[in-house]
Amino acid sequence: MTFPFPTEERPPRIRLKSRRPLPGVAYYGYRYYDPVTGRWPSRDPIEEQGGINLYGFVGNDGVNRRDVLGLHCRDCDKKFQDCKSENDIVREGLMRDIDEIEARTLKEIGDKFNQCMADCKSISNWAVMLTCKAGCNNLAGLKTGALFASIAVHKAGAEIAYNIYMEGCEIDRKKCWDGFGEDHRGCPCHGLDSARGQSS
Repeated sequence: MTFPFPTEERPPRIRLKSRRPLPGVAYYGYRYYDPVTGRWPSRDPIEEQGGINLYGFVGNDGVNRRDVLGLHCRDCDKKFQDCKSENDIVREGLMRDIDEIEARTLKEIGDKFNQCMADCKSISNWAVMLTCKAGCNNLAGLKTGALFASIAVHKAGAEIAYNIYMEGCEIDRKKCWDGFGEDHRGCPCHGLDSARGQSS
């Protein structure tokens, strides 16, 4: 109980937290949690900064994240999605370039094959003409096989690069959880529990 007018006989007392939590709920310092319903009866202290679910907590991932004061407002998942989107655009561009090179090179091989076959037709000796055509087929086959092998290597390299960059996005997301960030007004957020390094 708090007395409005303290005296020497009645020193002021300040009640910071309830020592008796409500039955059936867990007290987390700023909000109660109801394990029966799996919900927080009160709103997130950072309101819309925590997402569209105003009664949520750390993105509904309380096992891997925690926010002691409930005031961490950096949108690390959005930052990750932006990073992923940029990497997706780069990968799509690389794959498109590789496909264009493949189509252009196949056309060049086809044009040279057709020219080679046309040159072979001008040979009057039948046996030499057949040997010439066989050489055109072999040369076109070798070039096509080498092209497909090269394209496969380039596509695999693009996928490896994409996966490496995605690991970088994930590392950046984890680093993001270590910082407090700023809210939509540019005010610094506070309250991250750095022991786990993750928050809402």
